[in-house]
Amino acid sequence: KIQGPPHLKALKQMLCLFTEAYNNRVNHDIIVFTSESMDDNDDEVKELERMVAPAKLTVQIDNPGLVQMVDALSPEQKSHLLDRCKVTSSAELSWYSKCSEVRSYSTFKGERLAYNWQAEFRALHL
Repeated sequence: KIQGPPHLKALKQMLCLFTEAYNNRVNHDIIVFTSESMDDNDDEVKELERMVAPAKLTVQIDNPGLVQMVDALSPEQKSHLLDRCKVTSSAELSWYSKCSEVRSYSTFKGERLAYNWQAEFRALHL
C-alpha cells in the first residue's frame, strides 16, 4: 500500500527487496494498492513491472478519492474533519494535509490525513 506517486521511489526499493529476497523463486503476482492515480506515472510503473517480471504487477486505486469520501460524510462529521484540518472545503484537502485532534488527555498535532485515513473513513462504516 502506498499513498501515491510521491512514494514510487520507496515502492521501487520495497519491490526490489521483495523480488530478490523471496519472489524471484516463486513469482507470485503482486498487487500494489494506492490512494492516488498513477496514470501520470506510466513510465515508472512500467519500469516496476519489468523489475518484478515474470511476476505480474497490478497497481490498483483502493478508494473513490479523498474529496468523494469527505463529501459522503454526514454534515457533522464533515464539519469536524474540515475544522481539524483547518480548511473550509473538501477540495482543499490532500492525503498530505496535516490535521489535529484534541482529546481530554492529549492533543495530536499535524498528523497527516494519509496516516489516519483508514480509521477516519473505514471505521465510520462499521
